[in-house]
Amino acid sequence: MGRTIAQALIEEGREEGLKEGLKEAVIETLELKFKVIPKNIVNAINNIVKIDILREIHREAIKCESIEEFEEKIKAIE
Repeated sequence: MGRTIAQALIEEGREEGLKEGLKEAVIETLELKFKVIPKNIVNAINNIVKIDILREIHREAIKCESIEEFEEKIKAIE
């Protein structure tokens, strides 16, 4: 039994909402830890489209000791 168009649209909306929430969580975590986040890092985060990668960089944002360390991690993931 296949999904209806409405079900597919609802699922797509949920995924988009999850992605946006994860992006906000990563940026907020970095802002809390490091105060100022370079624009290139914010842009890199906003350009990520895969949920699993966003989850991974959120964990990295929590663990990293400096914004430079986070930047290296995000470059390695991209």
